[in-house]
Amino acid sequence: MTEVFDPANHPHRRFNPMINEWVLVSPHRGARPWQGKVEQSEPFENIDYDKECYLCPGNTRMNGEVNDHYTGTLMCSTMILQPCSQTLLRR
Repeated sequence: MTEVFDPANHPHRRFNPMINEWVLVSPHRGARPWQGKVEQSEPFENIDYDKECYLCPGNTRMNGEVNDHYTGTLMCSTMILQPCSQTLLRR
């Protein structure tokens, strides 16, 4: 007995006109059991200040400027952000 084709349950090909190609569709791929390796991550120590970090408050940047003793986000002219609670805009 032949099973009726159901695109929601059977792998098939569909034409993608955006890329002008046929693509494979696997409807139940996300429901497959995970058989990969699960590794434990090492504990992460969150530090508030790093004397070697050129973005931390009071430290000297690579261009020689010294950062203010800010308590929020520092946004340099290079648009690099340091997550904090306050925003300072430098131009």
